[in-house]
Amino acid sequence: MRPLREKEQTINLNNFPDNINRFLETIHYCAKKNGHKLFLYGDFALYKITGNSNFLKTQKNIKIILSFNSNFNQQEFYQCLTEHINITKETESSSTKYSFISSFNVEIDLIQNFDPINLNQAKQFGRFNFDVNFYNLDTNVFISPLFLSDTSVLKNVNSDWIFEDVLGFVLWAGNLPEIHIDNEQYKKLRLLSLGTLKESLDVTWLEQIENILLLRYSGAALRFIANTFADGKTWIFKVLVDYMIFMSVGVNDESDIDTVFNEKKYALIDLYNDFFLEDKTKEETSEDIQHRLTMILKILFDSPNLDIPRPYINKIRAMSGGILGRCCLGTSVGGNISFFGCGNDIEEEDCLGFPVNCTDNNLCLREHDSFTHIPFINWDLISVDFREWCPGQVCPDVNNIHCQPGP
Repeated sequence: MRPLREKEQTINLNNFPDNINRFLETIHYCAKKNGHKLFLYGDFALYKITGNSNFLKTQKNIKIILSFNSNFNQQEFYQCLTEHINITKETESSSTKYSFISSFNVEIDLIQNFDPINLNQAKQFGRFNFDVNFYNLDTNVFISPLFLSDTSVLKNVNSDWIFEDVLGFVLWAGNLPEIHIDNEQYKKLRLLSLGTLKESLDVTWLEQIENILLLRYSGAALRFIANTFADGKTWIFKVLVDYMIFMSVGVNDESDIDTVFNEKKYALIDLYNDFFLEDKTKEETSEDIQHRLTMILKILFDSPNLDIPRPYINKIRAMSGGILGRCCLGTSVGGNISFFGCGNDIEEEDCLGFPVNCTDNNLCLREHDSFTHIPFINWDLISVDFREWCPGQVCPDVNNIHCQPGP
């Protein structure tokens, strides 16, 4: 009986949007025409497994392995691609890799007789089971080393861990915060001390703390560090203070470990990242990155707690005369306003006023028809202590959520 080499999926794989499908089909056509096999890996493969659309946003790198035999003719393959794809720039062309820019950034690893079952070959592409699950575009199934085929848990592929392995768990926690870690490996993490973990020569915590803060769910990553490792909370506190000094961001004198690391802060950071990144279709600019890093640090350190008094607002500021507008809701953190939701078609009195039956700051607003799209968990976590009304629905722009002046 022939041994099982491909993992049959017990879950429904998620379909790519049409533009990605067409793009992959074109590359697959050129490979198959020349007798080669294609395997998709990386973020786009993870979307196929998880359905998490964050893996398709802003990060537009399509990573592919092209498996060829001894008769591989690079020129014929490249010629086919140029006939069907508008390649604007080739970024690498060698005997082992071909990369180009088109609608996406495409990285094609050229490997002779690639076998995704072979652990030594698979480990070239990552340290975790999610890294080494390869989507076969011929058979439309995932293939991986057999003991790594279970994607319901996160598992490192190495028995002896180095710095990058431990760092990898933190990064995955900030990308897939709900993922479960293999029980035995989690017990091993619980015994580790980050302060004594030896860094690699070319990868250090000083370099990586910025990457951790910029993760989609950096609040979840910080929670993972603080709650998992033997010295996690004290260690990450020191690292963040040093980083804030480097960034010239002020630290509130009343901040301590307990005020910086708590569930409300983690949730607020993730909520802020969701709000900031949700509609972005392009890579973040250096200004975007600086703004997001500064805001996350201020959320953590500028406000010693989140029990901030609500400013006094008059019951009725002005009669709106029936004009409908846009109402943006936010919370004050260290003197800065962090918005978490807006609603249209609301009168000024409903947005800015304080009806007598409105208790605990949020109740009357969360029940208003204009705000039904905001998840209930947001209301439970965040206290609305700032509201801004935009007459005539004059919407904020992407980089400045505050209402713009009307005509």
